[in-house]
Amino acid sequence: MSRLVRLVGGWRAWPAVAAIGLCACGGERPPEPTVFSLGSRIALPDFAIKVRRMETVARPPPNPLNSLRASPGEKVIAVFVHWEGLEDLEEWDAQTFIEAFIEGRFTVLDEAGERTPAFSAMPADLYHWMPTGFPQREWVAVFHVYEDSERFTLLVENPDPVPGGLAVAEIPLSRP
Repeated sequence: MSRLVRLVGGWRAWPAVAAIGLCACGGERPPEPTVFSLGSRIALPDFAIKVRRMETVARPPPNPLNSLRASPGEKVIAVFVHWEGLEDLEEWDAQTFIEAFIEGRFTVLDEAGERTPAFSAMPADLYHWMPTGFPQREWVAVFHVYEDSERFTLLVENPDPVPGGLAVAEIPLSRP
């Protein structure tokens, strides 16, 4: 558990670490992302994910989830993700980890190059307003993007990359 907490907790310090790293390394370019298709298993430290699909939230479901309501000039997209490898965690610890990981390490990129971090995360059954209980392995990452944004790609940052290994997973969400 402590390793997973460290992996999530470290993202808050990322801007300062990145600035120091750029100064020390002379502005080295970040590693190239590794491209995965929808449904591919993406192995990260201690767990794996599968990005299943994306949908635009046309109208918020009949529930009081404010994170699914778009502000003027925005639209909301939902990305469905399956999680594996967290079975050793207590259910609440797993949910806390998944939510923090999505909100700290998931970003969508549109065709114009605009990056948008995850706005929130929730179990898929809550998104559909059909609670099923535990364990929760199907999750939804929620993004608020510009209304005219199109063709999205999900970027997932690996919190603990090894040299030559996966640093950023890139998953095209829109068909060309």
